[in-house]
Amino acid sequence: MNLSEKKNTLYQKGLDLLRRRKHSAQVLFPNAKDNEFLQHLIKFCRGNETPWHRDERLHCVLTGRHEVLVMILNYLNLPLDQLYATYNKQPIMLNKGDDQND
Repeated sequence: MNLSEKKNTLYQKGLDLLRRRKHSAQVLFPNAKDNEFLQHLIKFCRGNETPWHRDERLHCVLTGRHEVLVMILNYLNLPLDQLYATYNKQPIMLNKGDDQND
Protein backbone atom coordinates (compact mmCIF):
# COMPACT_ATOMS: atom_id res chain seq x y z
CA MET A 1 0.00 0.00 0.00
CA ASN A 2 1.49 3.35 -1.01
CA LEU A 3 1.37 6.56 1.04
CA SER A 4 -1.67 7.94 -0.78
CA GLU A 5 -3.63 4.73 -0.17
CA LYS A 6 -2.64 4.76 3.52
CA LYS A 7 -3.81 8.36 3.89
CA ASN A 8 -7.10 7.54 2.20
CA THR A 9 -7.59 4.48 4.43
CA LEU A 10 -6.96 6.56 7.56
CA TYR A 11 -9.31 9.24 6.27
CA GLN A 12 -12.06 6.67 5.64
CA LYS A 13 -11.57 5.16 9.11
CA GLY A 14 -11.82 8.64 10.60
CA LEU A 15 -15.02 9.32 8.65
CA ASP A 16 -16.47 6.00 9.82
CA LEU A 17 -15.74 6.89 13.46
CA LEU A 18 -17.29 10.34 13.05
CA ARG A 19 -20.31 8.82 11.27
CA ARG A 20 -20.90 6.44 14.20
CA ARG A 21 -20.55 9.24 16.75
CA LYS A 22 -22.86 11.51 14.75
CA HIS A 23 -25.45 8.73 14.60
CA SER A 24 -25.15 8.20 18.37
CA ALA A 25 -25.68 11.92 19.02
CA GLN A 26 -28.74 11.89 16.76
CA VAL A 27 -30.15 8.88 18.63
CA LEU A 28 -29.54 10.55 22.01
CA PHE A 29 -31.05 13.86 20.92
CA PRO A 30 -33.78 13.20 18.34
CA ASN A 31 -35.52 16.34 17.11
CA ALA A 32 -32.72 18.36 18.69
CA LYS A 33 -34.48 21.69 18.20
CA ASP A 34 -37.43 20.55 20.32
CA ASN A 35 -35.54 18.24 22.70
CA GLU A 36 -36.28 19.46 26.23
CA PHE A 37 -33.18 17.89 27.78
CA LEU A 38 -30.87 19.34 25.12
CA GLN A 39 -32.40 22.76 25.67
CA HIS A 40 -31.70 22.39 29.40
CA LEU A 41 -28.14 21.30 28.62
CA ILE A 42 -27.63 24.39 26.46
CA LYS A 43 -28.71 26.58 29.37
CA PHE A 44 -26.65 24.63 31.95
CA CYS A 45 -23.52 24.77 29.76
CA ARG A 46 -23.98 28.47 28.98
CA GLY A 47 -24.52 27.81 25.31
CA ASN A 48 -25.95 31.25 24.73
CA GLU A 49 -23.47 33.23 26.81
CA THR A 50 -19.80 33.38 27.63
CA PRO A 51 -18.38 30.89 30.12
CA TRP A 52 -16.27 33.69 31.65
CA HIS A 53 -16.39 34.13 35.41
CA ARG A 54 -14.16 36.23 37.68
CA ASP A 55 -13.48 33.16 39.87
CA GLU A 56 -10.80 31.28 37.91
CA ARG A 57 -11.88 27.84 39.15
CA LEU A 58 -15.51 28.45 38.22
CA HIS A 59 -14.40 29.86 34.88
CA CYS A 60 -12.56 26.58 34.17
CA VAL A 61 -15.64 24.52 35.12
CA LEU A 62 -17.90 26.64 32.90
CA THR A 63 -15.43 26.48 30.01
CA GLY A 64 -15.32 22.68 30.24
CA ARG A 65 -19.11 22.48 30.17
CA HIS A 66 -19.20 24.82 27.20
CA GLU A 67 -16.63 22.75 25.28
CA VAL A 68 -18.67 19.57 25.78
CA LEU A 69 -21.83 21.33 24.60
CA VAL A 70 -20.06 22.64 21.49
CA MET A 71 -18.88 19.11 20.69
CA ILE A 72 -22.41 17.69 21.04
CA LEU A 73 -23.88 20.47 18.89
CA ASN A 74 -21.16 19.96 16.27
CA TYR A 75 -22.06 16.29 15.98
CA LEU A 76 -25.73 17.18 15.65
CA ASN A 77 -25.34 20.00 13.15
CA LEU A 78 -22.17 19.69 11.07
CA PRO A 79 -21.80 17.46 8.00
CA LEU A 80 -19.12 14.77 8.19
CA ASP A 81 -16.52 16.61 6.14
CA GLN A 82 -16.73 19.63 8.44
CA LEU A 83 -16.57 17.41 11.53
CA TYR A 84 -13.44 15.80 10.13
CA ALA A 85 -11.85 19.17 9.47
CA THR A 86 -12.84 20.46 12.91
CA TYR A 87 -11.52 17.54 14.96
CA ASN A 88 -8.48 16.63 12.87
CA LYS A 89 -7.32 20.15 12.06
CA GLN A 90 -6.74 18.99 8.49
CA PRO A 91 -8.17 20.03 5.15
CA ILE A 92 -11.29 18.35 3.89
CA MET A 93 -10.84 15.53 1.38
CA LEU A 94 -13.80 15.10 -0.92
CA ASN A 95 -14.52 11.66 -2.31
CA LYS A 96 -16.86 11.37 -5.24
CA GLY A 97 -19.89 9.30 -4.37
CA ASP A 98 -19.59 9.74 -0.61
CA ASP A 99 -22.52 11.33 1.13
CA GLN A 100 -20.78 13.98 3.19
CA ASN A 101 -23.98 15.02 4.96
CA ASP A 102 -24.69 11.78 6.86
